[in-house]
Amino acid sequence: MIAIGFFAVAFVSMARAIPKHKIAEYMYITCFGLTLFSIGIIATVSGAGYPPFGLPSVSLVGVFSFLLYHGLNHSALSAAQDSNLRRSIKVSALEELKLIDKIGTAEMEQRLEKSIMEVTRSNAENLSKQTGIEPSLTMIEAKQYLFEVLNEEAKRKKRPINDSSDTE
Repeated sequence: MIAIGFFAVAFVSMARAIPKHKIAEYMYITCFGLTLFSIGIIATVSGAGYPPFGLPSVSLVGVFSFLLYHGLNHSALSAAQDSNLRRSIKVSALEELKLIDKIGTAEMEQRLEKSIMEVTRSNAENLSKQTGIEPSLTMIEAKQYLFEVLNEEAKRKKRPINDSSDTE
């Protein structure tokens, strides 16, 4: 029972580390599902001191296991979607940077930002249509990640990129 508590605490601490995201909600669902499922499995009808309390807990094991499955599955899908979006941002930015490598003006950087944000929006819509789960990566976070990728590439080429973006 103590080991289950440690797993539950681990899921809660992960959820608190990433506030205001869908993944955090799924981590909480996983924590509750794991805890309730474990209690339901441990409190069997034959092992309960008073059988009327054991029967409801055993009969709810299916619901508790669904909570556990739902939380784990959706948190994994959401994390995978965010990873795919970040990968598409990075790939698009590097491809566009190859085109404007010599020019490097602010206008070209703004066009790059607009085109990559469009690709990101369409990828996010496609992923949410395919899986039914909204990605937890917001457009502001995507824009911040884009500038991280651009600055990383600029440092590699010894050329700084200015973050002159407006928040949406």
